[in-house]
Amino acid sequence: MSEDLERLHRFITRVFALLMSRLDAIAGRETVRTVFRLIGESVGERVEARLKEKYNVNSWTLERIVELLATDVIAPVIGTNNVSFEGSGGEMKVMFTVCPFEKLGFDIASKFYCTYTHGVIEEAARKALGNVEVEAENLRSEGADKCIFRIRKT
Repeated sequence: MSEDLERLHRFITRVFALLMSRLDAIAGRETVRTVFRLIGESVGERVEARLKEKYNVNSWTLERIVELLATDVIAPVIGTNNVSFEGSGGEMKVMFTVCPFEKLGFDIASKFYCTYTHGVIEEAARKALGNVEVEAENLRSEGADKCIFRIRKT
């Protein structure tokens, strides 16, 4: 990354951290989590549409949406070695060992960012498949070594 781009990155990161601190103090954690969840859902809806068009998907399967979420959405942000997926039939898991917000030095204990990720995964899967259930089994914000999201077709 160029020096100018690195400075810009640090500046935006500091402003965002300050913004999050102020929002938490003014609005409260539950409100901020709700906002992050809604943003995640909005992004998830757009992600499903983008993946459907990019990969010319006529009919989704659970395996295909989870594979593309892992490889096309999550891996470019955290690295291909830090994300995996498994399962078959009506249940899949997507797992990642790196939190991009934690890498930027943000305190992830508040779970603001987890609700965003949960919203992205759940809404993309819902738009692709209809009735789904997404459960956060493990979260780095709770001290786990990796985040695990279980996705079930219902």
